[in-house]
Amino acid sequence: MSKELPANETGLNEVSLTGEPSLRSFEPPDQQMVLGQKINNPYSVANMTTAWNNLYDPDYVALPATDLYVRFLPANLEELKLLFDYMDSLDIDLDDYPLDYEIIQEGTWYHDPSIPEDQPTWFYTVVKPDFVFPPIQYQVLEQLVLAPYYSLLTAEAFRITGNEYDDSGWERGAECHPDCPSYPCCYLPKIECWDDNRSCNGMPCVPGSSNWPDCLENPPPPPSGDPWVTTECGCKVSSNPLLPSGCVQVEDTQLGPEGVRNLKVVVKDGLFKRIVTETDENGCWHVSKAHGGRVKIKLKFKNDLAKIRAFRGHARFWQYAEILKHKVILDGPPYNNTHVLFEPNPDDDSIEKALWYAATGNNAIFEFHDYAASQNIVNTGGDIDVLLVKYEGAAAAPMFDELLNGTGGLTAGAIIAGLFQIPILGPPLAALSAFISIWAPDIVYAYGQEINRPSDRVKAIFYHEYAHAAHANKAGNSFWLELVTAEVQAGGHGDQNSQNADLISLVESWAEHIGSLCAHERYGNSTSYFPFTFATLLERTRNESENHVPIGLYYDLLDNDPDLSLACDIDDPNRCGIIDDQISDVSNTVMFSKMNSSTKSVQEFIALIKAEVSPQDQQKVEDLFNSY
Repeated sequence: MSKELPANETGLNEVSLTGEPSLRSFEPPDQQMVLGQKINNPYSVANMTTAWNNLYDPDYVALPATDLYVRFLPANLEELKLLFDYMDSLDIDLDDYPLDYEIIQEGTWYHDPSIPEDQPTWFYTVVKPDFVFPPIQYQVLEQLVLAPYYSLLTAEAFRITGNEYDDSGWERGAECHPDCPSYPCCYLPKIECWDDNRSCNGMPCVPGSSNWPDCLENPPPPPSGDPWVTTECGCKVSSNPLLPSGCVQVEDTQLGPEGVRNLKVVVKDGLFKRIVTETDENGCWHVSKAHGGRVKIKLKFKNDLAKIRAFRGHARFWQYAEILKHKVILDGPPYNNTHVLFEPNPDDDSIEKALWYAATGNNAIFEFHDYAASQNIVNTGGDIDVLLVKYEGAAAAPMFDELLNGTGGLTAGAIIAGLFQIPILGPPLAALSAFISIWAPDIVYAYGQEINRPSDRVKAIFYHEYAHAAHANKAGNSFWLELVTAEVQAGGHGDQNSQNADLISLVESWAEHIGSLCAHERYGNSTSYFPFTFATLLERTRNESENHVPIGLYYDLLDNDPDLSLACDIDDPNRCGIIDDQISDVSNTVMFSKMNSSTKSVQEFIALIKAEVSPQDQQKVEDLFNSY
């Protein structure tokens, strides 16, 4: 769990939800989608075969399928977890709405009306013909030929099915249209609109060959001039407006907009085609395939270090099993300057607040890993599952995945009540408990009622929890089970008289030390505690409560400023004492090396540190410890 260092809250101006949208782009509201009529699918094998036979010789009875359009119906939450985990491992994106229907009203979710709202709905995607299906009910809806958008075959398939086709990427788009006798061959040089010629200069490639159907592509010519441009957020992207690219940023209240690192980016072209990429360390991303028509971009909070979900307490709690995502829809080109900015939002119920915390927490885990590497200490181990909760409470790193399968007899409900102190009863708590029992997140952050909390303080909380995850990674499951059991029994950090208070005192003080130093590394003097830094706050902090959780101890072992200074406890700023700090240069590397499964109290930790220093410094370590 995390407790903030003492300081007065600073007020921040409330800010708008999102940054200025790019040209012809919008972010759908957090509402259910409304579907219209079923689309005559231009990419079906039947329609693509008809289009082929209209254009080329020889004729085919059926073109070879490149993909399958499928849907899945999990029977329960356990199957839903299995489906999502399986598809995430393969980087296959799922949608909760049928892909071959008109969309009358955009939104962030859809639920099949034939299925009860509290049950998982159908999930739709596209897979390869050799896909190995998980043991979940599924249907193959249609065989597809996903030809490139800028190919004559796709243009003809759109024509015969009555679907609108965006020809802005064709050099001769203005001269060629479906009323031309030679359409779509007139997109090619030397074939005029009035030519009665639909052979399109012969068959472009053999169906089913090794590069099928990419060999059909007629790539648009590159724009003249500089092939690269720099966007408003500093990303270097192609100047070709048909190549989707852009940046994803989060507003840092102390440092300004910063790139959101290593998010999954799913670019959906037309009805079915998808390209998966990710942002770089500056939040920049791009794809090298020309797109046309309406393009949907989905940002998913997933990478090699963490997956982030958000439980917002609605009846559709099956949705929270999905990794948190954000959609941007582009009605047409240009696609090469899509800017998404996540900003703070005061509304606990809004998806926007969840997105800002997710983007902030996403960057925090990369910054923690960078700091851990610089200090030569163990990191979180990667693949940390983070759950954001809209309720008022706390943050904690119970590492549920291990604990709920352990031998301690803990239940999700008991852990929630003991650690997070979330003041909810009835269905919401039951739903949250059921969710945690199945998805078993490692870290939970309850952000409810955090209004205008500055980024540096939010980051410090995330750093604290990631420090816990690193400690758990080093000390092992039985150690962490013992800790969480103690904190559940204590209703949090407890006090000096709580059962197993020594273990709580050690683990929580170390996480606050590392979390604060990581925040100091990130923010320096640019903190909401100004004129104080996180380092000076550590210097002025003694215990969290009387004789319990010695937060400032480790910084006094580390720093090079021997002093006899006054430090105070967090829970009572008037309870202070002189800190006899005459020791220095005990590195974080050395200190963390002592945080083993057998080190379960600050006293044991100090004994191990005394063995590391010179004989003349051992009494200095003891005197420092006695100050706490």
